Parts: sequence; structure tokens; C-alpha cells
Amino acid sequence: MVTTEFSSWASLDLWRQAGGHVLYSLGLGMGITISFSSYKVGEDNYIQVASLVALVNLVTSLLATSIIFIVLGFWTSTSGHSCVEKSILKLKNLIKRGMLPQDAKPPEDMLYLTTLDYLDWISKLPQYLQYQVIHFSPSCSIKMQKEKFMEGPGLAFVAFSQVISLFPGASFWAILFFLALVIMGLSTSIQILEGIVSPLQNSISTFRRYPKLLSVLICLGGFLGSLVFTSHAGSYIMSLFDDYLIPLTLVIIVTFQNVALACIYGARRVREEIFSDLGRLLWSFFIVLWCYVTLPGLLALTTIYFMQLYQMVPPYYIAWNSSMEECQPANFKTGEPRLGSRRQQ
Repeated sequence: MVTTEFSSWASLDLWRQAGGHVLYSLGLGMGITISFSSYKVGEDNYIQVASLVALVNLVTSLLATSIIFIVLGFWTSTSGHSCVEKSILKLKNLIKRGMLPQDAKPPEDMLYLTTLDYLDWISKLPQYLQYQVIHFSPSCSIKMQKEKFMEGPGLAFVAFSQVISLFPGASFWAILFFLALVIMGLSTSIQILEGIVSPLQNSISTFRRYPKLLSVLICLGGFLGSLVFTSHAGSYIMSLFDDYLIPLTLVIIVTFQNVALACIYGARRVREEIFSDLGRLLWSFFIVLWCYVTLPGLLALTTIYFMQLYQMVPPYYIAWNSSMEECQPANFKTGEPRLGSRRQQ
């Protein structure tokens, strides 16, 4: 069952992530929308087109959210037993090797009980044993699983993969799933490439004479630059880009674009430009939304992003802990496992 935590609405980090998602999903701040709008033909009503794009994006996001909740709900309800089984086998192995005392051995019928019973057994252990069990065994709490898998690349490549493996005919669904990921990645790459190629071709004559050369150079540069994500620190760098650098850059670009148009160039001039192009005045309601809702919202979002850079709680990313043989939240600055991450079971 899905429950709403209204208290989380007061979290600035939640609004930061939501704002960054809206900008990225609409392709704002990357030149994609501007490049595509340059191909406007004849009497196209771009007000209706823009409204349709926003509506389609909203419907798609709501549909994707529903599917994600369904899939993750199925995953959390089926992954608990396998996690408990893995944890018990690891504890027994550590007891055989003498790394844990016999008092840390789980009851024989623990494999037939629920995940909550396992967590309850841990909570009833003596304090010194409780710390050792928590330290050496993988966490089976939903909260810890969420931190590890339900955001970023872990959502697509870990959580969804584990869910698909439980489907009937798993191989067929796995092929469809990863084929959809490939198509989605290629379509996003083509859109970003278009946003880079179009202005360069329009401003540099050499690239207009050799249009394919520019595309090859950009794709080759993107490929070589992305190799850094396959390095040992790839998870760290990708999390840094995904959580902070790219969203902050998009917010700053879109905010400056809106300030330049609404305040410097002037909303009235923009309205007159639209009137000369469409032959009718734009509704005053759109101007009010633009100047008094969208612009203050973007300024507030920019402020939230900069506030998060100086937050008291250090940011973290998901890294592989070779000593524990599992993924754990790690501190961005030091790379060490995040304090308290093992105590949240």
C-alpha cells in the first residue's frame, strides 16, 4: 500500500530533486527546446504545442511513477526473505570462522519467519552482539534498501532487474526492459546532440560544409569523456554529476533565461512578438504565471540548491564496500561509509 508522508513536503531536498526532475524531463536549459522550436513551420501555434508538451510530460511522469511504485512494491515484498537468508548464511559462516561468538547464531526456524521477526531478533540481542551482527550482516530493512537501490542507477539496474528475474518468462521481459533502456538512452543522446550541433552549425561555416564531422567529433568526445564513469571512482563521479552538478547547472541556466526575458527584455515585448507572429494577443494569465509564479519559483529553487551545498549533513553516494561485499552509502568528501548507515535497520 502507498502512503503519503506529508511531513516530507517540508524537506528542501525533496523540492530540489522535484524541480531538477521537471527541468530535465522537459529538456529545459539544454538547448533542446530552442533547437526544436527553430524548425517551426508556417502557422504552427507554439502556445498549444508548448502546453501539449507540458501535459504529455505530466501524464508520462504520473504513469511512470505508478509503474515504479507497483514494481518496487512487488520487489520489497519478495526480496525480504532472500535478504534474511543471505544474512543468516553469512552469520553462520562468520561463527564457524570464529569471527562471531556462538551467541550470535540465529534460531534454526528463522528462515521460515518474516523479515520483521529477523529484525526483532536482532533488536533483542545484547548490545555488543547487536552491533557486531549489524556490522557484518547485510541490512534487510526497507529503508536501507531504498537508500541503496531505489534511486539513481540502482533503481534501473538493480531493483528492476531483480523484480524482472521473478516474472514468468523472465528472459523475455529482461530483453524488453533493457531494449527500452537502450532506446531511451539513444533518444536522449540524439536530443542533446541536436541542441549542441544546431547552434555550432549556424555560427561556424566550416561545420555547415561538413555537418557529419561535427556530429562525429561531439559523439567521440562524449564517448571518451564518459569513460571516466567506468573507472573505480565512477559511482562517485556519476552521483556527483547526477545529484548536484547537472541539476544545479540547469536551474541556473533556466533562471537566467527567464530573468533575461521577463525582466531585461520585458514580458510586454515578448507578448508583442507573439502577437505579431500569431496575430492575436497572448492571454494575460500566461504573463502573470510567467512573471509572478514561474520566475519566483525558479529563484527559490536556485536558492534551495545553493543552500543544499552548505547543508550540515554531508551528502553521500552508493559505493561498493569490498570488506563487507555489498553496496553502502559513502561520504562524498572522504569516501568512507556514512556514519549511522548500518544502525538504521
